Amino acid sequence: MPSSKLAESYFMVMTTVVFHFFFYLLTPAVFYEFVSSISKNTKLGVFFSTVLVFCIMSLLMAVIDLGYRFFNTRK
Repeated sequence: MPSSKLAESYFMVMTTVVFHFFFYLLTPAVFYEFVSSISKNTKLGVFFSTVLVFCIMSLLMAVIDLGYRFFNTRK
């Protein structure tokens, strides 16, 4: 269990990032590696969009976490 608010927020962000890593990057990569009936252009397009969504979601979570920490330090 995290011992401080900083450790707690770090734990939450990192577990969410790990979840999104598996959901948006690793799962599609494994799926597209084994499926041969989809064209390579479609595979690259979908994988690029999932990487883009992963980056945006990670950035959004980090910004929300920073805002939460700054708001709580003012109290």
